[in-house]
Amino acid sequence: MSAVAFSAIAALTPQNPDRGGLLAAASVVGMLAGTPVSIVAQRLLSTRRLLTIQLLLCSASWLALAFSLDRPFGVWMAISAVAGVSMAGSAGLIRSTLSAAVPAREQARASTLDALAQDVLVFLAPAFVAVALGAGAVGAPVAVSALALAAVIGVQFQTTDSASTPSDAHAPEDAVGSTPRPSFQWFTWTVFSVGVGMLLGAVEAGAVGLSLQLDLEVQDAWLAFLVLGASSAVGAWLDIVWLQRWHPARRLPLLVALFLAGAVLLTWEPQWLTALAGLLLVGLPTAALLGLRSHVFDSGAAAHRKTGLTLAFAGQSIGFAAGAAGLALSGQSGALVAAGSVVAVGGVLGTIELRRQPGDR
Repeated sequence: MSAVAFSAIAALTPQNPDRGGLLAAASVVGMLAGTPVSIVAQRLLSTRRLLTIQLLLCSASWLALAFSLDRPFGVWMAISAVAGVSMAGSAGLIRSTLSAAVPAREQARASTLDALAQDVLVFLAPAFVAVALGAGAVGAPVAVSALALAAVIGVQFQTTDSASTPSDAHAPEDAVGSTPRPSFQWFTWTVFSVGVGMLLGAVEAGAVGLSLQLDLEVQDAWLAFLVLGASSAVGAWLDIVWLQRWHPARRLPLLVALFLAGAVLLTWEPQWLTALAGLLLVGLPTAALLGLRSHVFDSGAAAHRKTGLTLAFAGQSIGFAAGAAGLALSGQSGALVAAGSVVAVGGVLGTIELRRQPGDR
C-alpha cells in the first residue's frame, strides 16, 4: 500500500514534479518521526489493534487529502506527513505476523513470495493510479483510502489478538539474528535496505524519462513496470526452486551482482537492448533479495524480529524517496551510481553477517 500511496502523491501533481517530490519527502519525514513510536507501540499493543489504528489513520489522512485539493499546498504537505506517520512500522509488523503464521520449514519460500507480492504492487501501482484518476484528481486518494479500509477488515481475520506471536517461543536460538549484537545486524540490513530502495526509486522514477529517451510516449512507461514485475516473478520462482538450496552467504553476492549489473546497463546511453536488459536484471533478483533479508529476521530471536523489520522497511522507504530525489538532482546515471554504491556496501556487510550462520557454504 505504501507503493500505491507514493504513486498517488506523484499523480496529484503531474504538471509540477518538484511539488510531487516535496509531498513524498513530507511523507518520509512523517514515517521517520513515527517509526520510534511504532516500535514502542508494538510492545504495548496487540498486532491486530495496532494495525487497525494505523490503517484507520491512513484511510482518514488520504480521505482528508482528497477533500483538500483546493487548499494551500502547505495543507497537502501536512496531510502527507500524517499519512507517513500512519505507515510507520506497518510493513515490518505485517511481515512479522506472516512469519508467525508460516511453519519454520516454509519461511524462506514465504519470505520470497511476500517480497514478490510487494514488488508487484510497487511495479504495477501506476496502473492502479491511472485507473483511479479516471474519476479525476480526487480518484487516487479516495482509492487509497478505500484500500486502507478494506485492509482493516482483512486484519481482523488474519492476525492474532496478542502482543506476541505463537511462533515466538519456537524461534531458533542459534540462527542469524539471535547473536548478542542485534544492533550491528539492524545496521547492516538497514543500510542494505536503503540501497535497494534508492536503486528502485531511481529506476521507477526514471521510467518516464527512459520512455521519452527511447522515442516512446509518456504513458508507455508502464512497459518498464511490466518488465520489472514479470522479471521479479521469474526471479522469485528461480529462488524458490533452485537458489534456496544454497547457503544465504552464497546467494546474496550473486543476487547483488545481478542487481548491480542491471543498474550499470541503465546508466548507459538508452538503447532498446540495453534498457530492456537493465530492467530485466534489476527486476530478476529483487524479490529474492528482499525475501532473503526478511528471512534473516524470521530466523532470528523473536525479541529482535519486529524492531529489525521495522528499521529495514523504514530504510527501504527512505531510500526510495532518496533515489527519486537523486534522479532530479544528479540525473539517472548519478542516482544509479550512488544507489549502487550503497547496495554494494550493504551486500558486503550482509555477506559477512550471513557467514556467521551455521550451514554448508
